[in-house]
Amino acid sequence: MYLDSIEGLTPRKKIRVRNYPNTSDVSYKLETKISSVEGRHKIAKKISNDYFKKIKFEGLFDSKYGVCMPLLNVIYEREYLKKDDIRITIDTDITYNIHNNEVTKKDENIIVELKTSKNKDIDDIFEK
Repeated sequence: MYLDSIEGLTPRKKIRVRNYPNTSDVSYKLETKISSVEGRHKIAKKISNDYFKKIKFEGLFDSKYGVCMPLLNVIYEREYLKKDDIRITIDTDITYNIHNNEVTKKDENIIVELKTSKNKDIDDIFEK
């Protein structure tokens, strides 16, 4: 999946399990982000803690990539901002560790992501 993404191949996908531990909804979600010639979309479904544990130890079968095993755990704090149809996420306190490895790497960078419609004028974004 990583190499497909780096090469910009389509169709491709990214599979991850996500949760939001500091919110009222602490459930796990299995997300599949799909990029194709038609565009991008995401499929997300809630999964049980037991199913999450199964994925961690046995992997998840994908018809294109075969058995996919967890590789990386990423933990971060996220702040959301919104203005009209422009969304901004700011990620801080980012830490990484290889799955099933106690070594943790702290990232001092701050990641800012701007999300808006594909046809948005860049000057309009900066004005807002």
